[in-house]
Amino acid sequence: MCLCRILFFPLLYFGTAVFSQTKTLNALKLDQPPRIDGNLDDPAWVNVPVATDFIQNFPNYGLPASVKSEVKILYDNTAIYIGAYLHDNPALVRKQITARDEEQFSDVDYFSVFFDTYNDKQNGFQFLVTSMNVQTDARLGSNLGGGFGSYGDKTWDAVWDSKVSMKPDGWVIEMKIPYISTEAWM
Repeated sequence: MCLCRILFFPLLYFGTAVFSQTKTLNALKLDQPPRIDGNLDDPAWVNVPVATDFIQNFPNYGLPASVKSEVKILYDNTAIYIGAYLHDNPALVRKQITARDEEQFSDVDYFSVFFDTYNDKQNGFQFLVTSMNVQTDARLGSNLGGGFGSYGDKTWDAVWDSKVSMKPDGWVIEMKIPYISTEAWM
């Protein structure tokens, strides 16, 4: 029994380390920012590394995503730019119009990114765009509330730009999130 435990726990640790590796995506710096119009046909998006092979968060956490998603990230001296192509049957994309910061109470698809700006896995910011281009943003922190599916302080409203467009095989999101000092965000 003791020998079994001695062999099992190192294997469990090794297996966890092997299968839980962090994925990374390098953002490209650009000279000319993309036009934020809900299309990824701007020259700035050409030859940008693409993140794919996402996993589900709900309903089956950890399983491969049921539809293909492609995400690209750019930056310049003023902002971060995120482009996402979310492949899906357009008839299945939920498109309810919501109030700002209230997508959790509606039947709507959305795309969201989180920034751990302090690199402490406790504080940061969320930016979310629904399929109808309604924005949600929140300050994140261990003392800022939120429950399952709800993150942080949604009374914090940043000024940023987003556009969405529907495509024959899904929908596209473009986001422009300006740099501000983190002191101004707090």
